Amino acid sequence: MLRGITVLVLALLAAQLLPAGDVEGSQGRAVRIPHKVQLRHPGINKNLPLEYTLYELLSPEGVATGYTLTVDSVLCESGDCQVCKVEMFWDVAGGFVDYSLAKGAFLEKASPLAKDVPQTEAGTLYKGVPFTGNDYQKLDAILSNKKSILREQQWGDLAVRRKRADVDAVTTATPAALSRAVVKGAALTCFHLWHWAQGDVGNTARELTHRRCDKNLLQGLLGSEKPHQILFALEHLSCHKIYDSALAKRTRAILQHGDNEVMGPALIYLANNAEDDGQFGAELAALYIDASPARRIQLVGVLGAMRELPASLLEAMGKVLVRMDRYYEVHLFLSLLEKHEYASGSLLREVSQLLDNGNFFIARRAYWYLKKQSLDNRTAHLIEKFRRESEAEGRILE
Repeated sequence: MLRGITVLVLALLAAQLLPAGDVEGSQGRAVRIPHKVQLRHPGINKNLPLEYTLYELLSPEGVATGYTLTVDSVLCESGDCQVCKVEMFWDVAGGFVDYSLAKGAFLEKASPLAKDVPQTEAGTLYKGVPFTGNDYQKLDAILSNKKSILREQQWGDLAVRRKRADVDAVTTATPAALSRAVVKGAALTCFHLWHWAQGDVGNTARELTHRRCDKNLLQGLLGSEKPHQILFALEHLSCHKIYDSALAKRTRAILQHGDNEVMGPALIYLANNAEDDGQFGAELAALYIDASPARRIQLVGVLGAMRELPASLLEAMGKVLVRMDRYYEVHLFLSLLEKHEYASGSLLREVSQLLDNGNFFIARRAYWYLKKQSLDNRTAHLIEKFRRESEAEGRILE
């Protein structure tokens, strides 16, 4: 990750965008809009809210690019710790991006004194040493991990004072389960900075962006490769009932390239804003027909969570059945039909073609679906033939 995010802007543009006093700095420096906000941190003030100044960052075009907050590197109740300032950055959707230190500043960890140094009755003595390059790399990964075990830890469990030599903010030995979640000798620093990175600031940043979000910003977020940014944009579009052709086009592209996490909200947004079920069905059908098997599996999985689907969509999807060579894809599609209790003469004929599939498991899955339907004479004859041939070959159908 890049350190020290800088947003450059002309002073004239800044004066046009913001009222006097809102901009910090001058020509060639970042535009920062201060926001007084209430934030919680489990290691500060018993997790009760305190007021902080969160700065919104703007691009040269006046578009919000993220937020920044400066915090202490670690909490130290004794007041004698080595503490430096850490500037932390979030994107407009509240996702943690990076942090930076002032020139010459460094983070510190505890390191045991050499073995030849006399030890006290209280145990091993420690000294403070700067983070190594590997320590900073590990901290980057720690702060970006939303699901870190640090979320479940208590400050008091880590902040146990020891007698020490020349060291700041020493903790007790790190439990084995926690060792991978912290830099060795810097559990308190990791705990402190992680709760800033993944705590209250993200939600606050999202709320601020919702207040001044425009279509240009939404276009950019919908084209992002980061799921949390796409989800933010779709949430904003749905909540504010915003719809136009350009945003819809970007949303359709998500269905082609996005992952499961974003496909559901994208489908719901398009369904709610389609002129009619026929339009929605035709768009999805075209996408489904041209998609890869893996993408079709994703689409069917997401469609399975929707309460209603247009018949035209299910009919169009059925035309791809004969091209399916993966059992799981066939199974998901037929399960979708069963969930919606949908069957038609044309669709049943498409399914019946799977009885000749070289993969017996695919053929058997089609048989299971067909035997529960009201069939015409031709299709009934086909499944009866399949049953007899399977039994003759000793294959298990039930």
